Amino acid sequence: MKLRHAAAFAALLVAAAGPAAAGWIGQVVVGEPGGSRLPNGAVVLVDFDYKITNPGGARFRVAPQSGGATVAGFVGDVSAVLPAGTGHQQLGFSFAAGSHALDHCLIEMVTPDWGSTLLAISVPVTLHVGDHAVYHLQPTTPGTARLLHGAAYALGFDAATAAPGGAVVTALPLSGGAPATGAVCGDPSFIDGQGVGTQWFRFDGDSPHVDAVRIRMWNAAMTELLLEFDRPVDLAWGGHGLAGFEVSPGTGAWLGLGQTVLVACDYATTATAGVRILARGVDAEGEPVPDQSYATGPVLADLTGHVSRTFTCVTGEHEVPYVQVLMQDAGSGEELLDVRGRIDAAFGPHAVNAVIFDPAPPAVLDLGEQVALTFDYATTEAGGVRIWTLPRTDGEHTPGYFGSVSPLYPVGEGDGASWFSVTGAAAAVDQVEFLVTDRYVTRTLALRRRDAAFVFGEPAYVTASPPLVLSAAVLGACRPNPFNPATTIPVELGAASAVRLAVYDLRGQLVRTLIDGVLPAGRTEVEFRAEGLGSGAYLYTLECAGTRQSRRLVLVR
Repeated sequence: MKLRHAAAFAALLVAAAGPAAAGWIGQVVVGEPGGSRLPNGAVVLVDFDYKITNPGGARFRVAPQSGGATVAGFVGDVSAVLPAGTGHQQLGFSFAAGSHALDHCLIEMVTPDWGSTLLAISVPVTLHVGDHAVYHLQPTTPGTARLLHGAAYALGFDAATAAPGGAVVTALPLSGGAPATGAVCGDPSFIDGQGVGTQWFRFDGDSPHVDAVRIRMWNAAMTELLLEFDRPVDLAWGGHGLAGFEVSPGTGAWLGLGQTVLVACDYATTATAGVRILARGVDAEGEPVPDQSYATGPVLADLTGHVSRTFTCVTGEHEVPYVQVLMQDAGSGEELLDVRGRIDAAFGPHAVNAVIFDPAPPAVLDLGEQVALTFDYATTEAGGVRIWTLPRTDGEHTPGYFGSVSPLYPVGEGDGASWFSVTGAAAAVDQVEFLVTDRYVTRTLALRRRDAAFVFGEPAYVTASPPLVLSAAVLGACRPNPFNPATTIPVELGAASAVRLAVYDLRGQLVRTLIDGVLPAGRTEVEFRAEGLGSGAYLYTLECAGTRQSRRLVLVR
C-alpha cells in the first residue's frame, strides 16, 4: 500500500509487521560517506539498533539496492538467531567484481526459519563500487576554509585499481564547473594495485571561489580516464585566513534567551597591527539579527592561532539562519575577511534543544511501539510550562497517534522526557512538533517542528530521506593533559554514527588516525599513545555528520 503523498519524502522503503510480532529497526548508519567510490572487495558496514518482540527471536540481513531492486552479485552478512529484546547489530556487504551504482541499503528482520519478513527498512545511500576506486578522502582542512596565499589544501585518500601497470590519481580545483585559474597543483599520485596517496594544490595569489575538487584516476600513461568524480568544497585564498570552524550547538538549535552559540576557528593573517575576530548571527541578507549580545574580543597579535567567540539574543524571538565570522584590522578597523555559514538557529523565551530520539531516525516500528525522547528546555514562564511532542504526517498531526502527558516543568533551564506512538492504520511520521504551553494548557507559548523519519504499521512503501540525528557529537577534554606517554580522549554520541578521530600537528599534517568507522551511542574512551612523537602541542579532531571539533593536547617528554 502507499501512504498518502509518499512522494513528499525522498526514498525510504519500509515494510512492517506481518502476522508475527516484530518490534523496530532504527538508528541506521551506513559506514561510508555519500558519494564514495569503493573497490570491489571492500566491505560496506551497516550499523543499526533493534527491538525484537517475536517470541522465537529473529535474524537480520542486509542487501544493496539500485532502482528499487536488490543488486545481483553481492555477498552479504546474516546474523545468528537473536532472542527477543533490544540490541545493536553491525552487518556488511561487498562485491567481488563488476561495476555497481547503489542508491539504497536494505536491512531486513526475518523469522529464524527465513519464512517471513517481519520488518525491513531501506535507507538512501550514494555509493559506487568497481575495479577503480578513490575513497576514504581525508582533507587537511575540512569544511569551509579561507586560506592564506601559498597555503596548501591537501587531500589524502585510499585508492585501488585493476589497471595493468597501475594508475595515477590527480585532483583539480574547480570554480563554477571550470578549472580554477592560478592553481598550483602537486604531481599525480601513482597507485600500483592498492595503496594510499595525497594530492594538494594552492594559490599564491587571490583565488576564485573553489566550489569543488575533481578527482580523476588515469592509467599509468595518462591516456585513458578510468574514474572521475567531483567532491564539493568551499575554499578561497587571500591575504587572511579563517578555517576549521566548529559551531556548538549544531545546526537547527532552538535556544533560550541568554543561551549562547559558540563559534571556534583557526585564523591566519598578515596584518602587522593584529586583528580582532567576532562572531554574530545574521539574516539571509547579511544584516545582524536584532537584540544580540556579542564581543569582538581582545587584539590577536599572533599571526596564527585559534580563537573562540560566542553570541546570544537577550530579548524577543529571533530566527538566526546564518553565523557571520568577521576579521578586522586592529589598527584601522578595516574589514579583512567575512565568512558565513548556515546554522538555522532560533532564540526565544521558551526553547527545546538537545533532542535525542530512541529509536533514532530513520526507523520502522510496529503499531503501538513507542518513540522515546529526551531533551533540554529553557523557559521564562514564572508558573512553569508543559512540553508536548506531537508526530506529524503530510502537514497534519498523524492520525491515530497518542503520547505521554507533559509534567509541569519549572521556570529556568532543565531536562525532560516524553514519548509518542501510533495505533490503527499505518503512518509515516515526517515531522515532530514541540509545543510549549502554560501550566493550564490554555496558551501556546512556543512551537517548533523538526524533520523526522519514523514509519509505523502494515507493509508500506514510503519515500523518505533519513534526517540528521538531532543530538550532537561531543569531543571531550583528554586526560591527562599535558601527558606522557598516553592520554584518554572521550567521545560522546547521541546516536551511533560514522566518525573520524585523528591527531594533527599544528601545521595541519596528519599524525595518527585513531578511529575511522562507526562508534555506538553513548561515551567511548579512546587511548592515544604518542610513541615516536616529539614534545609539543597537537590537535585532536573529531569529524561526525558534517561537523568538525578540535581540541589541543600537549606531549611532554
